[in-house]
Amino acid sequence: MADACDLPFADGSFDHSLSLLALQLAHDSDLAVREMRRVTCPGGTVSAATWDTRGDFVALRMFFDTAAVPPRAERAGARGPIPGD
Repeated sequence: MADACDLPFADGSFDHSLSLLALQLAHDSDLAVREMRRVTCPGGTVSAATWDTRGDFVALRMFFDTAAVPPRAERAGARGPIPGD
């Protein structure tokens, strides 16, 4: 495993470089892209894919909304209040 902002490869080592679901997690995504370009040979392909984190991807929004629910509220759910609350 390597830091996306400091790839341990020589310049032009690869014909293609690809980031899947990780570029937005880099501490400096611009630097990570520059590193991808650096290790890709001239004329090669640099590409990336990531989740739609701006809210339009409903399944992802549901995941984060659910993760944000306090544990006691989640247990209550459709069953009603938790006894003793």
